[in-house]
Formats: sequence, C-alpha cells, structure tokens
Amino acid sequence: MKALPPVRRPVPLVARRVRKPLAAAFGGWGVRICGSGTQALAMALTDARMHLSAEAPEVILPAYGCPDLVTASVYAGLRPRLVDTAPSGQWGYDLGALKKVLAGEGRSGQRGADNCAAIVAVNLLGTGDQAVELAQIATETGIALIQDSAQHLPRHLPAQWLGDYVVLSFGRGKPLNLLGGGALLHHPDRSDDIASQGVRPMKGPMESPLLGRLAGLAFNLATRPRAYGLARRLMGSSVGGTRYKALEAVHEGSAGKIAVVESGLAGYEVTPGYDASMWSVACAAWAPDGVEMLSCASSTVPDKLRLRLAMLAPDGKSRDAIVTALEQKGLGASAMYGATMEKLEAVPAEVASQGPFPNAADLARRLFTLPTHSCVGPAALRETQAIVAGLLGH
Repeated sequence: MKALPPVRRPVPLVARRVRKPLAAAFGGWGVRICGSGTQALAMALTDARMHLSAEAPEVILPAYGCPDLVTASVYAGLRPRLVDTAPSGQWGYDLGALKKVLAGEGRSGQRGADNCAAIVAVNLLGTGDQAVELAQIATETGIALIQDSAQHLPRHLPAQWLGDYVVLSFGRGKPLNLLGGGALLHHPDRSDDIASQGVRPMKGPMESPLLGRLAGLAFNLATRPRAYGLARRLMGSSVGGTRYKALEAVHEGSAGKIAVVESGLAGYEVTPGYDASMWSVACAAWAPDGVEMLSCASSTVPDKLRLRLAMLAPDGKSRDAIVTALEQKGLGASAMYGATMEKLEAVPAEVASQGPFPNAADLARRLFTLPTHSCVGPAALRETQAIVAGLLGH
C-alpha cells in the first residue's frame, strides 16, 4: 500500500551552478551556516543575551510550537517564557497577553521587558509570523526580534525580513532539505560577537560529498509513496515523536557545507517542490462545516508555499477522527505537536510549570496538517476531500 509522507522534498543530488553566493542571496545580512536550525536559533539567542545584564534573562516563546525552541533557549542560558497564542484559531501571539508579560503584570519579582532578551516569532509551516506587529513591539521595548523561519523559505531571495535575526533550517522535512544544517542571518555589526561564540567545526560522515549523496539518494527512495507505505507497515504509523532534547554543542558549517547550501538555494528558486493551492477546492468544500485553513493573526498575505497546509477542525473530536481516518489510508495527515509546549514530553520543569494557555490548547486540539509536496496527486486530493466530507456528515 502506498502512503504519502507528511512532508517531502527530495534531497538535491546534483550541484547546480550558483548565481547567488550566500552574501548575495541574503542581501545585506551576515550569514552563519551551522549544524541545524536549532543551533542557529541558539546562536541568535546567545548573541541577544549579551545585551542584557539581568541575572535571570528570559526569552518569549509561543505556547504552541516545537520543543526545539526551548532547547535553543536553555542552551543560550535563557529562561523560556511562554505566551499564549492568538485567539479565534489564528496563528501568532495573543498580543494583549504579550504586552502584559512585557509590562511585568502578574509576575512577582520579574521586571518585564527589562528582563527579556528576545521575542521569537515563529513562521508555522509558512502561515506567517506577525513580523510587522512584533517588530513594532520589539522596537518600543528595546528587545531583539528573532524570526524563526525554519519551516518557511521564500522562493525568491533576498526577502524582506524585519527582525534582528532570522533562523533557517535545512534538515529533513524542511523547505530546503539538505539532510541537515541551518543558517543564522544577522546584522553585519554583530559578526564579530557571533564569531566569538566558540562553535565547533562540523564533522562526521555527512561532510563527505560522496556519503552525502548516498544518504540523499537513500532518503529520496525511502520517502517515495510505495517505500514509505512499506515502512509504515513495518514500523507503525507513528515513527518518532515530539519531545524535548538538550543541545550539547553548536557546529559551524565547513566550506563544503556552504557550497551545498548555495547550490540548494539555486535549485529551490527554480522548483520549491510544494504548493498549498492544490487544496483550494477541498478547503472551499469543507468550509461550511467548520473546517478552515489556519491563518496568521496579522495582515500578511497568505503564501502558497506552505510546507504543510495547517487546518483547523471544528473541535478536538473531529480533528482526531479526521487524522485517524486519513492516516489509515496513507494520505499524509498529521496532528503536528498535539499539545501545548508546557505539556510536551521531557520539557524542563521551569517550562512545565507554566500555563494554562487556553488559546494554544484549543489550537493544539483542533489543528491538523495536509501534505503539499509533489507526490500528492489528484486521486489523493479527491480521496481526502471525500473522507473529510464523510466524517463531517456529508
């Protein structure tokens, strides 16, 4: 039985002629290539912390998201301060709750914005990141804004990012899949301080061009629908999980890794490999029954380049039924993280003790994703549309 992986972009196996070296691709940003997106975020947070003299500095994170956000924060010596997500099933921060945290309201012994090194704006699967609103808040409070764009890479670079730092990821399941690596974009005047962080050189078998190509070939074959379906039958439908893992070190990319990234960006500009607009007919059919596309709580124009299409079911029971039914048919649906950040497995006690976050909890109950990669054909679209319509009573 064939099965669609939730996300799939083949690893590029042939180097492309580079028209834009990194410096040109990212405009006036300084660029550091490192071992992962998590490492890039850790570098940004470490640099942002240097501007504070607080004894227990904090970083603002959304209450729904990947536990790697916490991982990078802990590595940088910052206490994660979770803030509820936007109300009404939208993505982003509840700006009212964020402003209260920065004002120090309801936090005995805390100093609000004076104790905060950075706000992390997460672009969830290409939905958006509230950058315009958050940049204004960051400017007013003197706090650094980090745009975590690990799950979204614009097709055409350079892009108009508004933060002080931008984080990208090139790992498995990311927009540009190079089986690993990440990038930190920063203002050029921070280059010396970031370079002084004491990162380690990147080592290992993936630094070998030959082994890298072999690993890429293996990944490309394993994530084809027929091979992926076989793997699901052998190992079960839930491979891996969402849990907190500590970060031990940050590694700097070699010249070879930089060349791979430059080549990969050139190929991505030609063929990104995913497109959420394929679901437009299905979304229109589901809308009367309360299934809606997750939108950003800002004026951002939706980007059709969405790593997965994030959808909201009417309630948690409907979401679970939809995901279960689509998974059984191998149609690539996912419930994403499944819980708010403080409830994810193995997060530190200082995170687990926070909450509750009602908006984020509602988002975690209702959110599911659909694949947008090139293996999703007309038959899968029709079958998914019919299954969801049937579960909703049609």
